[in-house]
Amino acid sequence: MVVSFAILARLLSPQEMGIFAVLLLVNGACQIVGTLALPQAVTRFVAENLAKGRARMASGVFFQAVRSTLLLSLPLALSVFFAATTLATSLVGQQDAAILFRFLSLEILLYTGLLPVLTASMLGFQRFRDAALVGIANTLVRQSLIIFAVLLLQNFLGLVIAWVIADAIAATIYLVYIIRLLRPLHFGFPLKDMLKFSWPLWVSSNVGFAAQWFDRAILLVLVPLATLGVYNVTITALAEVSEMQPQYSSQQDIRTLCLVLFSILLQRCLWLSSFKLEHPYQKFNREHTRPESSS
Repeated sequence: MVVSFAILARLLSPQEMGIFAVLLLVNGACQIVGTLALPQAVTRFVAENLAKGRARMASGVFFQAVRSTLLLSLPLALSVFFAATTLATSLVGQQDAAILFRFLSLEILLYTGLLPVLTASMLGFQRFRDAALVGIANTLVRQSLIIFAVLLLQNFLGLVIAWVIADAIAATIYLVYIIRLLRPLHFGFPLKDMLKFSWPLWVSSNVGFAAQWFDRAILLVLVPLATLGVYNVTITALAEVSEMQPQYSSQQDIRTLCLVLFSILLQRCLWLSSFKLEHPYQKFNREHTRPESSS
């Protein structure tokens, strides 16, 4: 993850990294709203029913959660799809970016309607090793596809397309694996019981998401996308470092350090803005389309 993000930060311009932050923000918000913390309820009720020998009820928990999250995520995905032009104009300031939000609507169906319940079900079935293997493979495939697509298409659209394809592959693998575990099949379980357990967790998830993204949401309104992109790279890199060395940092320390480094990076960006820099794509096109000198 660290290596691929560093490569992306080199391949994409600061403005494109800002657009990436916007897409992550919209996608994450849809997931929080569209799941109602049902994946946490799936883990609890699947494990509980399996422990009591009620495999039929565990199957009902899974299908009830998948049906509910898909029904919740579908209006969100359709809203993003049909409002793509408005979102692109208001959030990104580029009407041409509407196609990015249309592809993002497909990702919302996967990231909100399927993947959270599928991964939670793996934990409920206590398939921890298999869930970890699929998760690691998905991360590697996703990052590799994203880098390959960006290099191949030489634009930001390749990143979003690869993002959707990788998550579709992961959802298919999870679904095929879980269906084989669900014997006998049963499609009913009281949704009220699941919501009674999940709604406090859903409130907590909303608070946590707001705490994690409030600074970037504010910057989206106040600063250019390029500045948001620089900030997002900084805070993401520091979060990755903190996960590798948790003993050296707390959440508050990370935020403070981010603000300090961001101020330094912002000064450097303002200084570099006085120079005309050539984007790697432009350099590549110029070198490979240079006309041959006439003999």
